[in-house]
Amino acid sequence: MALATIFGAINSDVIVPAATAAILGGVSLSGGTGRPLGIAIGMLVLGVLHAGFNALGAPPYANEIATGAVLLVVAIADGPYLLRRVRMARLRITKARQNG
Repeated sequence: MALATIFGAINSDVIVPAATAAILGGVSLSGGTGRPLGIAIGMLVLGVLHAGFNALGAPPYANEIATGAVLLVVAIADGPYLLRRVRMARLRITKARQNG
């Protein structure tokens, strides 16, 4: 019951745009990177995108579709970086085992 209350208090209309702005601003899905300025720039980009849709008179769901599409593209673009970090971590572990 308490868990449902906690998750019910989170506004789901904010989660996807916030995550999209963070990832668009340079926060890696694997963690460890990103700066507040980058997140602010990501928020600005999403804001301009939403304002453009509103100015064009697009239906309200168009903003959600566009945000999801941007999130998908940025997540796919982050994939090679994530794989590189995993490979580097494996290499460090292998070297540590050989030296230790």
